[in-house]
Amino acid sequence: MDQPADQVVCNNTSFLPTNFTSPTTGGTITYAWTNNNTTVGLGASGTGNIPAFVGTNATNAPNVATVTVTPSITYAGTGSSGISNL
Repeated sequence: MDQPADQVVCNNTSFLPTNFTSPTTGGTITYAWTNNNTTVGLGASGTGNIPAFVGTNATNAPNVATVTVTPSITYAGTGSSGISNL
């Protein structure tokens, strides 16, 4: 899985969608992600790419979330999970 770029935005500003990619060819690659801080405006988990969303912060301090992504590949009927990526 290719490492997506970090994003920094202000309160009530849109995060751009995050589209996951991989240098791997062949098979079907899927992505499952988890978010450790839902107060930023993103849900706790999902599959596939992360859609655009409006960032939230009710304080004057930075509000940081870490999203962990785990890719999985199915090739010729066999599945395998990859290494999680932050």
